[in-house]
Order: sequence, then structure tokens, then C-alpha cells
Amino acid sequence: MVSNSRALAVVCSTDLQRSPDFVEHNVGLRLSSAAIKNHLVFEGGGGTILLAHSRPAANKGDHDQVRFCSTDIAAA
Repeated sequence: MVSNSRALAVVCSTDLQRSPDFVEHNVGLRLSSAAIKNHLVFEGGGGTILLAHSRPAANKGDHDQVRFCSTDIAAA
């Protein structure tokens, strides 16, 4: 089970340059100094994280995701 695992939300953005302003001012999450290629990392309370992933507008594969963190996949 993943009930005790930390969860991360992943959303797609067609304009990663404008995303920090939008997320910080409209959602209230702080941009992290953590670096992940083609992602922005925003930190919330309790260790929650929002990742904004860069996707071009023409990409039909855009979708949101939830990722669960685990050090023991078999147990999760």
C-alpha cells in the first residue's frame, strides 16, 4: 500500500517560463531550487511537491500524473 508514501502531483505546462508566476501567485506554492530536466519543482506543506513538466501544445500525450515515493516497491 502507498497510504504512508509521499505523493507528488505532476502537471503539464505549455509555457514553463510563465508557470512559476502563475503557481506562486494563484496556487501559493513556492518554487524550489531543486532541478529536474524539463520540470519546475514547487514545494507545498508537509513535504508535498508539484512538478510542472514542459510539453508543447501540439503534443496529444499530455496528462496529469500522481507519483508515489517508495524505497520498497514490492511492499508498496
